[in-house]
Amino acid sequence: MPLRHLHLKRPRRITSIVLVTIAVIIGICGVSFRLWYSWITTPPGRIAAAQPAGAMIDGPRMAAEWEPATGVLIAWPFRLPRELVVALASDVQLHITVENEISRQQAASTLASWDIPAEAYTFIETPQGDGWYGTRDWGPFAVFDSSGDCHLTDAHYIDYPVSDPGSNDTIYWLTKIEDLDFRPDDQAPAAVAEALHLPRIELPFALTGGAVATDGRGTAFITESVIRENEALGVPKDRFLEAAEAMLGIERFIVLPNYEELGVHHIDCLLALLDAERILVKRPPRDHPQYTHVERVVEVLSRQLTPSGKPYDILRVDTPRYDDDRLANYTNALLLNQTVYVPLFGIDADAQALDTWRRAMPGYQVLGFNYGGEDGWTYTDALHCRTKAIWKANADQ
Repeated sequence: MPLRHLHLKRPRRITSIVLVTIAVIIGICGVSFRLWYSWITTPPGRIAAAQPAGAMIDGPRMAAEWEPATGVLIAWPFRLPRELVVALASDVQLHITVENEISRQQAASTLASWDIPAEAYTFIETPQGDGWYGTRDWGPFAVFDSSGDCHLTDAHYIDYPVSDPGSNDTIYWLTKIEDLDFRPDDQAPAAVAEALHLPRIELPFALTGGAVATDGRGTAFITESVIRENEALGVPKDRFLEAAEAMLGIERFIVLPNYEELGVHHIDCLLALLDAERILVKRPPRDHPQYTHVERVVEVLSRQLTPSGKPYDILRVDTPRYDDDRLANYTNALLLNQTVYVPLFGIDADAQALDTWRRAMPGYQVLGFNYGGEDGWTYTDALHCRTKAIWKANADQ
């Protein structure tokens, strides 16, 4: 997520909570802290109750990531390495969001300098807030009806709930911790739908793209954080589940425990769904704070059954530290047609991660992309967070 990055995903953003807490302990903040704490734990708003959605869509089916795609949604200014953009353009159409005409011209100039032909991309002018480059999170979901026709569904992109592994503890709201604004990004899916000439339906709940993984057959994976976020926004669990089934075709949510010491617990930084039967799960070092939480997730997964009634085949990818306690985010990879695009972190374990992906995905091309620096990949925000597939208007075409 972009704000899963806590740079939109960076740990230094969350440390503000710790620092202020320490200040309270030593008697610095007093009453002002209590006011501040009340403010950052107050939900940013409530989602109005929606009309019953059961009759809106005939046999909806939310697309799985491995289904054949025709394009990919990315955003300018790029927070992607040149090599990745070039590789994507060689496979699918680039749909690039820009804020205005000046941005369009700047993007076109950069693409030309990278020898990407004009016919390989299209621009979509959208509002841009602090989450502009996280197209995975704010981007609309592709849903197919019983006739195979595609429409886009647009969840509320309001904030990122930050919490610990417990299921009943306080939620902190990232926009208040860091003075961020996602309201423009929440409006962007309407422009995307218009540009793609696809119908758009607004969803009556919050569900960022990195928070869910679906198999295209009615099963989806989320963490407890999604349920708690919606409850805080006025959407009870039963209403969330009912609306998701009616509008996305999700008949079964496998709700996994939260796994970060303090974070947003997005599913794509925890695991990658390889197909309807197999899951690739991160494996932190044994001495890392996440280790126990992730192993608890694996235990829960081991008790679940696939749509065909078999236990899931759970594969593991080692995710060692690349900087302090930050873990290499190898599950945050993009499956697009017959290629897997994997984020790399400039450490020796990169080669092993690529080998793990190649063994897990025979018949796929597996490519790795390093991207360091201030805007580079992080343990909570990498390649998958910044890309999203675009499908045909009709699945049978």
